[in-house]
Amino acid sequence: MRTNLRAVTLAAVFVALMPVTAGAFTDKPPGPWTARNMRVVGYSEVNRRPPFKLAIQQVDSRWLLYMGHLWDRGWTIMDVTNPRDPNV
Repeated sequence: MRTNLRAVTLAAVFVALMPVTAGAFTDKPPGPWTARNMRVVGYSEVNRRPPFKLAIQQVDSRWLLYMGHLWDRGWTIMDVTNPRDPNV
């Protein structure tokens, strides 16, 4: 019973967030960048909603980045398995 409730809850959250989860913008990072011993491999403006409170998790063979948003309500889950092409 508890498993069914969890599955129904997750499905409801997913359906509620579908309009928010449009494709991510894969833009060039704002510049100019200055850094040592690192390079930018990917960047996304997350649908023009600045993220903060980041967490990352490996699920099977995928890496998922969970983000809260600064000025907008809600959160975004982004697949960053391929960091050159992040997908919401």
